[in-house]
Amino acid sequence: MKINITSNISTISTKLMAKPTLINSALKRVIRKSALLVERHAKMRSPVDTGRLRSSIRTMINELTATVNPTVDYAIFVHDGTRNMSGRPFMSQGVKDATDEIRAVFNREIKGIL
Repeated sequence: MKINITSNISTISTKLMAKPTLINSALKRVIRKSALLVERHAKMRSPVDTGRLRSSIRTMINELTATVNPTVDYAIFVHDGTRNMSGRPFMSQGVKDATDEIRAVFNREIKGIL
């Protein structure tokens, strides 16, 4: 069995290089939307007792980076666990849950540029 995969990567590359401003703004949108998706999914996965942990999950967006993390000091112990309690990895699970949606956002933005 033989499978040939062809690509017009040179055409795509040429189009992308001609639109640096569009690429920059699209990347900013993708980063922002992706971070907010991770935040939403992490909040849905976080265990709730008082709601303080869930409400502490924040997104900080810079130029081309974003950080999503909880701000309460005990979040690491809930996420990773202790010797007396098994971990409940709400942040890493939130990333996994958001992956397909992030991929779709990225694909929509790239198609919009091309």
